[in-house]
Amino acid sequence: MILIFYNEICDDVINHINEGFIVHDITADLEVQTISLFSQLNEIVQLKKKLLHRYPNGVYMNPDMDSEQYIFIPTCILQDNIYNLVVKDKIWDDFDLSYIDITIKIMKLSLLHQLQDNPDLRIKLFMPIICTDISWQKIKQLLINNFLDMDIEVIVCYKEEQKKILER
Repeated sequence: MILIFYNEICDDVINHINEGFIVHDITADLEVQTISLFSQLNEIVQLKKKLLHRYPNGVYMNPDMDSEQYIFIPTCILQDNIYNLVVKDKIWDDFDLSYIDITIKIMKLSLLHQLQDNPDLRIKLFMPIICTDISWQKIKQLLINNFLDMDIEVIVCYKEEQKKILER
């Protein structure tokens, strides 16, 4: 049984900040691009400051406590009502579809935990087109496959000039 509701709308994600969860992709070094959803969220809710408070050196893991070496591992961080998909180390790195899949799976676990605490919660995820160098159809399929068994609404917001990205 398919429960997921997937929709694409021509609108700015920021207009929906109080209607559900916002989902976007960020880098482990927490660098903010000038024109990005991260920069908008940073202005509105001081997102970078909050993330740096939790992760002062960026979102890196230290798998060997005896070592000073930190490495990038894809993850998902919930801050307020914002899911931050940490899908790559630095802004100039390429996107990797398996990293995106991992972060979506982690987000799903978090959402399932929230549903356990509040079974009547109606989950709405608002997100921009993420990871633009990967075919949107592949990312859309990851979203649908991961949330197939959940009563969830995924709303992808795009700008008019981005409409063609949704088709590839």
